[in-house]
Amino acid sequence: MALPYLKIEPEQALQILDECIVSGYQIKDKINEEYFANKDKVAQFISTWRLSANEWADRTRQKISGVFVSQKELYNFRDAPLSPLMRSNTNVDWNAIINQITARINKLNEYDKDIHSRFNIKFEVIGRDKIVQNGVEGKITISN
Repeated sequence: MALPYLKIEPEQALQILDECIVSGYQIKDKINEEYFANKDKVAQFISTWRLSANEWADRTRQKISGVFVSQKELYNFRDAPLSPLMRSNTNVDWNAIINQITARINKLNEYDKDIHSRFNIKFEVIGRDKIVQNGVEGKITISN
């Protein structure tokens, strides 16, 4: 008997992770757009950007707490390793916020990849139909 890894079905877990990943990229893109449009006024935006990044992280932790059996994944997401790289000629605070978001998105992508391989889930969207195979010789479902 295998130890349980997920609280929900793997396909549902992937859907939740994908939503979290997309919303993370959206926050990151918004911050980047504001940064490059207002480089001379960055100090005015730092607290707003930090708040947006933290709110996204909190919402994401809440969502993934309903996905994984262990709390370990929540801590790994929260403490995702940051890139030591600093973009030249950029604001240090902006760089730290973007690095934090990027590290957490990368951690979510790792979870996504792990669920795909662990549960051997493959899916493809053809036209309006979504074809999902769960397991090597598992059930195949088609939905639109």
